Amino acid sequence: MSLLISGLITGAVFAIAASGLVVTYSTSGIFNFAHGALGMFCAYVYWDVRVNHHVAAPIALGVVLLVVAPLLGAFLYRVVVSGLQGTSEIVKLVVPISVLLGLISLANWIWKPIEPHTIQPFFGADHSVKVFGTVILWHELAILLVAAGLALSLRLLLYRTRTGVAMRAVVDDRPLLELNGGRPERASLVSWMLGVSLSALAGILITPFQGGALSSTLLTLLVINAFAAAMFGRLRNLPLTFVGAVVLGFATRMAFERPTGLMPKSFDWRGNLRLAVPMLILFVVLLALPQDRLRGAVVTRSRERFSLPSMREALVSGACFVVAIFLLSRIMAPTALLTLSDAVAAAIILLSLVLLVGYAGEISLATMALAGIGGTVFYHHVGHGTDSRAGLMAYVMAMLATALVGAAMALPALRLRGLYLALATAAFSLGAEQLLFKEFTAQRRIYPVTLIVLLVLGATAAWMAWRSRGWPSVAVVGGVVAVVFVVAATNPWLQEERWSPLFPNGNLQVPRPRLLGIDFAPQANFLLLLSTVFAVLGVGLIALRRSGYGRRLAALKDSPAACATLGMDVVRLKLSVFMLSAALAGLGGCLLAQEYGAVTGDRFSLFESMSMLMLLVVAGMGYVSGGFAAGLLYGGVFVTIQALFTKLGVDYPAFAEPLKWLSQFTSVMPALIGVSLGRNPSGFLHDSYKDWGLIIRERTTVFFAGVAVELGAWLLAFQHVIGNWPFALFTMAWVLVLPRFAPGPPREVSTPVELIGIDRPFTPADKVEIDRRLAISEGTPA
Repeated sequence: MSLLISGLITGAVFAIAASGLVVTYSTSGIFNFAHGALGMFCAYVYWDVRVNHHVAAPIALGVVLLVVAPLLGAFLYRVVVSGLQGTSEIVKLVVPISVLLGLISLANWIWKPIEPHTIQPFFGADHSVKVFGTVILWHELAILLVAAGLALSLRLLLYRTRTGVAMRAVVDDRPLLELNGGRPERASLVSWMLGVSLSALAGILITPFQGGALSSTLLTLLVINAFAAAMFGRLRNLPLTFVGAVVLGFATRMAFERPTGLMPKSFDWRGNLRLAVPMLILFVVLLALPQDRLRGAVVTRSRERFSLPSMREALVSGACFVVAIFLLSRIMAPTALLTLSDAVAAAIILLSLVLLVGYAGEISLATMALAGIGGTVFYHHVGHGTDSRAGLMAYVMAMLATALVGAAMALPALRLRGLYLALATAAFSLGAEQLLFKEFTAQRRIYPVTLIVLLVLGATAAWMAWRSRGWPSVAVVGGVVAVVFVVAATNPWLQEERWSPLFPNGNLQVPRPRLLGIDFAPQANFLLLLSTVFAVLGVGLIALRRSGYGRRLAALKDSPAACATLGMDVVRLKLSVFMLSAALAGLGGCLLAQEYGAVTGDRFSLFESMSMLMLLVVAGMGYVSGGFAAGLLYGGVFVTIQALFTKLGVDYPAFAEPLKWLSQFTSVMPALIGVSLGRNPSGFLHDSYKDWGLIIRERTTVFFAGVAVELGAWLLAFQHVIGNWPFALFTMAWVLVLPRFAPGPPREVSTPVELIGIDRPFTPADKVEIDRRLAISEGTPA
């Protein structure tokens, strides 16, 4: 009975959080990935008002739910959400992810994680009642009453009030609501204010129930678990959402709660599995819900535009990139070499997203999970002695393994697109984080966990193939996988104690390679290896994009329905691009692990995948150089800026406080850049390409003169005439200022006629040009 009541209470909290998510999505069409972070931030605000300002609990709760949370929701809608009209679905997902990451950084900045922050239960821990012999705190009873009251209140709001009817009308037909005198903007604004308040309520209520200690990441994930409940109602149906929340609460409590759960006590990994259950349920629900496989094509033109370089430009750019990295490595300090190596290793992982997101239009939030799997497989295929070095076969095995895992992860992609695919890959990432990257106490317990996960994937593949009646290859693969792992699970050889865990001591020490007689253990050599790998992969991606396969990917991005109509095998195309992307992520994970020196689970979390996707879209997801720019932002730029402000604070004590503030503000800068994405959805590299292309093609003399000046500055730094910081500042100024030396505006003929009015406004010259092309003279009658 205690487990039943505990599961019901957990389900009630999930219902409160999920209802807010459904309200915001159903009225604005934007899935609020920051829903959990908003609840976490408001919970911290409640703690601050309650503890630091000594305000009574009811007043503090009213301040947060009636003032802070609605204002925060209104601010997000007006400043962030309303500017996402006309952007692609990827941008609409990345901007809320930026808000999520920004709120986590802001909470860690304001409320230091090393300091304790505890929320006590309402009415105290000594006020309780007995129900069927089970002790229930008044706080837990309040959760049940609030959930029940909320369900009734939302029903009355949506069906008995003018505001609620307008909110539902926004979902059904926004233009029709406007024609009838409605105000859809106001209805969406009210829904976001209400949704953030419900998220805040869930965060405040669940914290005492989970132990009372506030944690920015854990609390965010707890509220994110409500995504599975929201998907029960397909983000539309509130009653089904509440049912899904109750099912989710029972599943997480009754099966895995210690010490009276239903799972056997010998399963010492069930604590990790309990944390992964909501995401596993979300994964299964997304596969089970009926979804038209051919929907999700772009109905209206989005504002993203990407240009494709020629193969000559790609080869020259790749060679210049390797030469530039080599020259920089000759003058950089050891710490700077490490930072640049981190950035290039991250950029190699980001190339997998360029292929998947930029070229194919698919979404993945499991990039770092795949990279972590690649690094783990790589570790188990190299020697671990003092003189051990990685060989080519270890890289090949890691790429093959991650390609197969990518095929399993692609199961939702065969049916889903957009938001649903993003949620499925996020569920996969969290499941891998809990089941693969966590340290287990018993050595052989990892193998039953892995077998169960792979069995579920194999059975799911077979079930999907049977249901769709059109994927015999997937059915065969799923059946073979299931049979193989059933045999493996019953094989006593796999149960021997001699097996070691995947993560002994929480990390895996990975040696650097020795290839073709060259030892890449020195940092400068390894940086050159990383840059060469990035250049080769980048040129290969551009060649792939210009091939027939790449054109099919572009068609798939525009309209899967049209691809199927033209006879393309959409299933095979999606499966192949996911496997290729996963293999690239696995290779990048190997190199990143070698750069760090070890594989650790915290480096391959869902939040890291979100950060990478956000930075790539900000830079330009359709460009190979966008992967490098995002890698620089991820592994180098913000870290360097923060270290610079910290050093200046030490050197100049009089300015220590403002410099400390700037150093901490750096942690929020990536999110602020992501939030501004709605104004330039093509990324900041798009405009830079136009300027640099103009000066290279039209002002070649100016360009080569600038290159000569930059080489002269490098020579001065190499001879120690100037320091590295002056050289770095000069290089940044050179990159920003040189395109401005090209006189005259860029030529407008680069814009196709059919895109005039979309890429840029019409001009009188455009009218003359269109008339000329249509052979219409001044006096021609209509």
